[in-house]
Amino acid sequence: MPAETTPPRRKLHLVRWMVVVFIVVSAWGGWRVVALRSALKEARALGWTVIYTDPAEEMWKNWKAAFEKETWTDGVRYVNIPVGREGMEHTGIVQRLNPRNLRIDKADGIRDLSAFERLGRLEGLWFNEATDLRNIDSLGTLPALRAVGITGSRELGDFEVLSRLQGLVSITLRACPKLKNADVLGSIGTLRLVQLEGCSGLTDVNALLRLPSMEGIHLGDCWGVPAAQFGELRSAFPNAVITGP
Repeated sequence: MPAETTPPRRKLHLVRWMVVVFIVVSAWGGWRVVALRSALKEARALGWTVIYTDPAEEMWKNWKAAFEKETWTDGVRYVNIPVGREGMEHTGIVQRLNPRNLRIDKADGIRDLSAFERLGRLEGLWFNEATDLRNIDSLGTLPALRAVGITGSRELGDFEVLSRLQGLVSITLRACPKLKNADVLGSIGTLRLVQLEGCSGLTDVNALLRLPSMEGIHLGDCWGVPAAQFGELRSAFPNAVITGP
């Protein structure tokens, strides 16, 4: 009998399924790449700085990467919005970009952070010139946060939500005069860098002594902090960089 030249039925079904999977992956991955590139194009047209790892390159290396979460969430995903009010008018673009790091300059006019609650992958969030910011409770909806920075918030007086960010590594609060003490930071065992600068109402940072391992504590222009507390901090963290007024 002549040798069988057609593949067995099982192998044929497998080939068909592989073709179907390839088509689905190509279509689904292609759609996501197009959607991301569209958001990037719109952001750049607005004058935003956006630095992203292109997922298409990862899928070109390995088609299975289209189904891997890291392809769409890891890598460099940085957005800088130069004018905060403009960002508030285009929150849909920000959500489509789903950045890991977001910096907003000239953030005056922003009173709360509710517009960013859906950015579950956000690891770093910085607001500069946030003169009207009054409420930061929405930070509690961002479990991946590792770094937070707020500058120039004259009206912000409630910082309690920071104690819920138990993965926080770096915190920067500059020119926030209603910050009275560092109590909300004393329970965040992951903190390594604390910058509380130009906070004229700050008078007590003893809570920082409860932190297990600090690399840097910067209290520039915080003239209300007693000199004795600086000595205690230097004794508790001899290898840390500690600066004061």
